[in-house]
Amino acid sequence: MEDSTTPARTRISSAEIRIRLINAVIELAESIPLQELTVRRIAEMAQTDPKTIFRNFENLEDLFIASIRELEQRVIRFLEETGPGGFQPISVGNTYIRLSIWLFLSGTDPSKLRASPEGTHALRVLTLGEVETKSELNERTKAALFMLLMAFLAGQSSVAPFQPDVFTPDATLDAVNLITAMIQDLPGFTDSLGWNTGDSIS
Repeated sequence: MEDSTTPARTRISSAEIRIRLINAVIELAESIPLQELTVRRIAEMAQTDPKTIFRNFENLEDLFIASIRELEQRVIRFLEETGPGGFQPISVGNTYIRLSIWLFLSGTDPSKLRASPEGTHALRVLTLGEVETKSELNERTKAALFMLLMAFLAGQSSVAPFQPDVFTPDATLDAVNLITAMIQDLPGFTDSLGWNTGDSIS
């Protein structure tokens, strides 16, 4: 007589479910408008039941913040694997920046979105590239340049999807080339501002 017992389902750990949900958010955030990050869409992408989200996270915001933390770790790992290169805004940080801006504008407490010191350092080194590691620019100039480049990345990440006529590939390349050319003249330019007297920001 054949055994008709149904094989037991493999139990998926809570940790694995959390990873699935976080990866689902990240994958969706890379391909759809962020306002479409619904419980149903995330659960479908993670191949789980919508109720699973709320068994593992207090609410959707907590899941989104966990996704930002994972994206931050990916930026850190990317730096560890590739090292700093020449100046080139990093695509690996686009989803991180875009999701962070969206949550902030949606009312999330900014303290929950603040990057770790390691994450901020990785973003800075990857964004500034060799400007950070090899140039003789002082710290004040590097800090100002990093702020400008992050604003550029934020524009690309958050505005480009619905303003493709402004952020065209050619315009983006021109902007990168313009910033690169400006960097070459930064020592003399910042000297004229009196930034060569020290690294402190007054």
